[in-house]
Amino acid sequence: MKPNIGITDKNLKAITNMLNAGLADAMLLYTKTRKFHWNVNGQSFMELHKLFETQYKLLEEAIDEIAERISKLGAPAVGTFKEFLELTSLKETPGKNPSQTDMLRELLHGLA
Repeated sequence: MKPNIGITDKNLKAITNMLNAGLADAMLLYTKTRKFHWNVNGQSFMELHKLFETQYKLLEEAIDEIAERISKLGAPAVGTFKEFLELTSLKETPGKNPSQTDMLRELLHGLA
């Protein structure tokens, strides 16, 4: 159902496209944070393991809110990895398990 909130169809489409791109970024960042949570090791293991867990839980909440907002605006929220990868501005690092410092750097970059 199309909402009647005083936004033109053109602007509504632009807004939901931006929200879907943000959703894609959040999903990639969520996946990367989970990967780092599972694969972190070294001296600061426990601190980073807990930090990453806190972060992916917060991201999960944000993802749900973004997707629901898109739906409320009358557009479908993207929901496949193919769509996420097409829309995201973030980069994946398959097959790589970075150092603790690089994990933090990648997540900070993704949050920015």
